[in-house]
Amino acid sequence: MTRHARPSRCQAVQPWLYLSLALSLVLPGCAVAPLVKVREPVRMGSFEVSSPIEWSQFGINRMRTWTLDGPDLNHLMFYVDIKDREHVFLQLPTARQRRKGEGALYRAGISESEAVELIADGLSAYGLVTPKIEKVSPAQFGAQSGFSFELSFATERGLRYQAIGIGEIQQNTLSYALYYAPSEYYFTRNKADVEAVFRSIRSVE
Repeated sequence: MTRHARPSRCQAVQPWLYLSLALSLVLPGCAVAPLVKVREPVRMGSFEVSSPIEWSQFGINRMRTWTLDGPDLNHLMFYVDIKDREHVFLQLPTARQRRKGEGALYRAGISESEAVELIADGLSAYGLVTPKIEKVSPAQFGAQSGFSFELSFATERGLRYQAIGIGEIQQNTLSYALYYAPSEYYFTRNKADVEAVFRSIRSVE
């Protein structure tokens, strides 16, 4: 039987994977705790989540990155309370982008499928090769009706990734979580843990 080698740490690294870390470094006053502990609630924006395993954490209030082995090998991202004309990755747009309405900007009133298309477009802008939407389905996002989705893509070096996500559009804001990892080994290894995190999402005052 053929054994598949695990992708190495240096094989997968791409600059776009460190967007969340970069933002946390330029906003040190908003930095979050570096460790997510088992079953300990973590608040982000108007939501709270918990996890059955420990993660390293970077980010700011409405944007978090969790990873186990480094963001090139497993990357769980949360983007919360995205408002009209904000980037789906909460990236600060240039003056031209804001004026022309360019980039993966959330628009109040779009459908769930259109929101997933924006997320895929945002990933493509960071150098991923043909992000493909595999599935969009109804799902619970905490106590609210939301949507789940599946994506696949590759890096310019040919490393293939799989992704799953969950989100909601409520009161003209978009919130979602997205997990991706190399298709071989890493994605399936922690998929159940990530799905448990998704199920833990709840709204807080």
